[in-house]
Formats: sequence, C-alpha cells, structure tokens
Amino acid sequence: MRIAMVVPGGVDRSGEYRVIPALLALITRLSHHNDVQVIALSQEARAGEWDLAGARIHNVGLPCTGLRALLAIYKMHRAAPFDVVHAIWSGTCGLVAAIAGTALGIPSLVHVAGGELVSLPEIGYGGAQTRLGRLREALVLRRVSAVTAASDISKAETAVNTPGNRRRRNTRASPILSASWMPLRCSLRNGPSIWIPRRGESLLAPEWGRTGRNLARPAGC
Repeated sequence: MRIAMVVPGGVDRSGEYRVIPALLALITRLSHHNDVQVIALSQEARAGEWDLAGARIHNVGLPCTGLRALLAIYKMHRAAPFDVVHAIWSGTCGLVAAIAGTALGIPSLVHVAGGELVSLPEIGYGGAQTRLGRLREALVLRRVSAVTAASDISKAETAVNTPGNRRRRNTRASPILSASWMPLRCSLRNGPSIWIPRRGESLLAPEWGRTGRNLARPAGC
C-alpha cells in the first residue's frame, strides 16, 4: 500500500535531533510492508527531501505550508497513486489530509494526538481557541474517512466536536503504537469512524491494510 503521511515535523534528517520517537517508530513499522511518503510541513524552512526510518521525507518548506503540501501530494499521486492520506495531528495536517483525500478520491485518516479539539485560554493552549480553529476542526472531522485517537478523552472530544454527532461514547483506549490492528471501533453518526488503538496496536485502520482504496465502515459500538 502507498501511504501519504502528513506531519508537522519530528522527522529531522539526523534521525536523532528534532525528532518524535513515537512517530519514527510508527513510520518504521508501516514502512516494513508499505511505501510510505512523509510530507513534513515545517521540519525545515527550506524545501528538501531525505530518507528516514524506511520512508521518504518530503519537507515542503515555508511559507504557505498547507498549499505546498497539497501540491506535493498531488504531484506524487500523479506519478504513483496513493491509497490513503494519513495525518498525524489534526490542525493544518488534518486539513491537508481531508482536502487531499476528497480531491483525489481516496480515503483519509486523521490521528487526534493532542489539544486540537480543546480550548484552554488560561494557558493559551488548544486548537479550538478561535472561531477559525473550531471551523477548521469541524471541516476536518466531517470530511475525513476515519479518525484515530490516543485516549478516551481525545475520543470523547472527537465525538462531541464532529458535526451531526453530540453523543459521548466510552471506550477504553491506549496510545501504544505497533504493527498490527485489532481495534475497538465506533462509527459516528453522520461522521467518520473513530478508531481507538488498544495496547500493542498501530494507528492505521485494518480495512486499509487489507483492501486499499475500499474502506469498509465498521459497525457502531
């Protein structure tokens, strides 16, 4: 399977500094059996490419990182079609994945990994602090094919913030990453499926691993 993975950074060419270990572990495991092309929005100020963790890193450079990322994904898809666009973190990464997936007619996956859906004005934290941020997240959650979350709290926030869905769901979850999938899963009414990794599981939805473009929506939990 050919995967376009969109990340903000954490994939420095050194493989040691300015990296996110959990992200490198995920890329390494996915690269064992897949063609992984990582689109980094702001790892470096200038555009560049390098190999890391079994994948090809495409740093799009500044400015206009979102637009540059979309153009990069489009060009790579023209050369060799992608099967899925996989964003780690929502925000700009999720928006790129949602737009690219819709435009190219392929599944898109967003992993909600932090404070994208929260607002903590006391400490200036969260992607939902502004009206524009809330609009962006609503658009992402409406357009993507599936969402993964690292915890029950993230899953609850995702469910509540998905347009057309206001019911909280309780499902045990763990942020541990690995290579195989047997997830707890729920589908949101009028929205994407939410995938919650259990201990020892990867972030990539199993239906994509088995069927490529034909994403099977799981039954509600």
